[in-house]
Amino acid sequence: MNIATFFAAALSLGLQQAPAPDACQQAMNSTNPETAETLLLRCARESGEEGWKSLAYINLGSLAFQQGRNQDAVDYYDQAELQGKSLYSDPYYHAFYSNALAMVGRTEDGGRQAERALEGLDNAPDDKNYDARIVFENIIEPLHQAGRSETLNRVLADYLAFDTKSWIDVVNRASILTTVEKFDQALPLARQGVELQPDHPATQNTLCYVLATLDRAGEAMTHCERAAELAPEVGAVAHSFAFALAKNGQCEEAQRQLERAKALSPGEPLYEEELECVG
Repeated sequence: MNIATFFAAALSLGLQQAPAPDACQQAMNSTNPETAETLLLRCARESGEEGWKSLAYINLGSLAFQQGRNQDAVDYYDQAELQGKSLYSDPYYHAFYSNALAMVGRTEDGGRQAERALEGLDNAPDDKNYDARIVFENIIEPLHQAGRSETLNRVLADYLAFDTKSWIDVVNRASILTTVEKFDQALPLARQGVELQPDHPATQNTLCYVLATLDRAGEAMTHCERAAELAPEVGAVAHSFAFALAKNGQCEEAQRQLERAKALSPGEPLYEEELECVG
């Protein structure tokens, strides 16, 4: 999604009659994430309209979320909340907020935002064509973490009913099944992802992690190493590599990769957890 797509949420905040401040308007037209973030921060600081300030923080959160900066995303989304009011934007906002909250360990808040995303999807006006798959992919893990099993089972069934039309759909489904601990179902999809797109870090990293989780760390190593070659600056790849190395009993190297993951993604709660390793 581009910045303009995120700003479409203005309609649901009742801002269609309020003129956009200059910085907000410039951010809407920006295609560069760094420039957009700078302009959105100006928009939030300079806006005298409470709704525009809130909307700027929503879009700042969504930019940070798409860049994997989960703690920044949560900090921005938290500031979007209007004091004494219940904020609703659109299903994507609540789904992204839910996912980011789960990633930083706020599981109950993540579960609540996931439910709000579903409410928005179920009650969307006829002229809104939201992609349910995007919403589902972002709320399944938060629902799982929050123990909301009834909602999770319904969403997972609806999600699995979608056709997989591309390698991205395949690898996303493998990742989702991994998050809900359905590793045996995830494995053939992870293999299919590598077959379809062998030179993408997401496919190699997913297969690396699934194999390691199934105690097949030796087999995972080739895929972990390839993912690290393709994406040396991605914390999630370094963490998967660390996890597989620990499972394989290579404790010193596992610790080095874990420290690398922490350096690449500071503040990520998962990376602060020690890995169990028996050399």
